[in-house]
Amino acid sequence: MICHRIAGQIAPIALMALLVLMGGCASTPPADLVNPALFARSAVLPESRTPGRVALLVPVQVQGTIYRSDKYDIIDLRLPIGRVVEQAMLAALGDGLRGGVQQVSAVPPPGSGFGATLVVDALRYEHHFKWLWIVPVPLPPFVVGQTEASSQLAFDVSLLDAEGQRVWTRTYDAGSEIWKPTNAELPSSALVRLAHEEAWRLAQQAMHDLADWLNAERIKPREL
Repeated sequence: MICHRIAGQIAPIALMALLVLMGGCASTPPADLVNPALFARSAVLPESRTPGRVALLVPVQVQGTIYRSDKYDIIDLRLPIGRVVEQAMLAALGDGLRGGVQQVSAVPPPGSGFGATLVVDALRYEHHFKWLWIVPVPLPPFVVGQTEASSQLAFDVSLLDAEGQRVWTRTYDAGSEIWKPTNAELPSSALVRLAHEEAWRLAQQAMHDLADWLNAERIKPREL
């Protein structure tokens, strides 16, 4: 049992030590790292969807945000976090609204048929990697130790009503997510997965807030 635990700890350290000696792992093209299959989607019953149709605006500068790992980081990663957030929002809104969601490049004018517009104003993503401890040994893999990687995603969303007036702006923050390497997953793959999971959770929070507003608007008394 103890030997299995030690082996499970040494293997990822050996792999990452080898990557360091080789000058880091090869970069994966950012476009290949956007994978909606990593969103933890589940079936949504039609009757549980919120009535309404909305527009989603992700400005070009936000959509094009790419996280680049530091040159001294053991992980060579170019993560298109802007597109990950964009796809998470499209999926969450598409699942949660009866009328669906349409991506737009500008705020729709009044009378366009949208009950609201969500705008992703800005996003922030950070990744940190550190050795918790490391000891050199005379035999391969030549080092024994333990690493820890963490990431944090946050983005700002504004809600505009059907007339284009700003209703609210909110920040959705996933907090710091800590991941410790195992035999089953490479560090870069794990961080890509975590980024998708964080984006999906935050997009669902935004969808929940939007649903509350749409439902309140639907029952609000109207002037005749």
